Amino acid sequence: MASNWSTAAALAHRLRRNHLAQPSAAGPATVTGDVCAFQAQAPLAAELGLAVRSTRLGRDAFHALVADGTLVRTYAMRGTAHLLAAQDLGLYLAAVRKATPTTASDAERRLLDAATEALADGPLPRADLVARLKRLSGTAEVDETLAEFTVLAAHAGVLAFGPHQDGKETFVRVTPDEVDEDAALHEVVRRYVRNYGPVAPRDLSRWLGVTIPAAHELLHAQDVVDVLNGSHVLAEDADTRPEPVTGAWLLPRYDAWVLGSGQRETIVPDEVKPLLRRHHTGRAEGASGVQVVLVDGVVHGTWRGTLTHRTLSVELDLLTTLAHAHRDSLDRAARRLAAHHGAELRLSVV
Repeated sequence: MASNWSTAAALAHRLRRNHLAQPSAAGPATVTGDVCAFQAQAPLAAELGLAVRSTRLGRDAFHALVADGTLVRTYAMRGTAHLLAAQDLGLYLAAVRKATPTTASDAERRLLDAATEALADGPLPRADLVARLKRLSGTAEVDETLAEFTVLAAHAGVLAFGPHQDGKETFVRVTPDEVDEDAALHEVVRRYVRNYGPVAPRDLSRWLGVTIPAAHELLHAQDVVDVLNGSHVLAEDADTRPEPVTGAWLLPRYDAWVLGSGQRETIVPDEVKPLLRRHHTGRAEGASGVQVVLVDGVVHGTWRGTLTHRTLSVELDLLTTLAHAHRDSLDRAARRLAAHHGAELRLSVV
């Protein structure tokens, strides 16, 4: 075990790799790749997760990146919607297919072919896609929700979420790069360990959606070193001496930090859980389902934001009173959030 690693060092290392220690000017596609995608069943949450980590990213700029295809929202790990950099789309889809393989039935293969043809001319709302699938596949037995089929089709690299039309969600045709599935899975696991290490097999299992034995095998197929009680980093990072990172952040629901980090009991201490349970989603999903206040890498409370008349009202519910430096950091975080919305800030503490 490398003696220079501790829980604080692990948090500091991860905060830097997650672009939380310092917002990145590398560009949204690079940031999205570095955090290994943003979970995006709530699209605004993914947008804010990227904004927290990026310099000079407003809402208009974000939506332009989605519109021009630089960023793609599709189903990836755990069968859940994620925001991916288009340059990584083929890599992640190949990795998911290898990690959690499925076999399409003959009927599903006909629908996949039909979807490819149906979306050739541009985006389609769900109901229109259902109608075309029925016509092109020659079957009336198509689930109107397309719930399972869209996950299958996304993993197959046939479709992704498209722009909203008249308030309706659409799907678009995608053509991701072809990537060897074994190589893709190895690379995605390497990226995860690089950016979230130290991690244990249970952490990789939870993030990738595979069994713990499978995660153990995948983790140890990498060149890794145990640096913290069974948690590993890449060998190239084992001699790193992470300097402490001090700061406070406002993170959205389903943020990559909460979902990706190992040592979940460290970043979500027992004493903060009563604050999480004040929220319905917190009772059901814990810290991942709540907008959290992060202090030095640890969940320290929750926040709510209300946007009205160009004013963003942010209400904080904190575990304890913060030190002056953390209050200043949190104020800056709230102002950056307001700036992303192009709004003035009104900040209050419960």
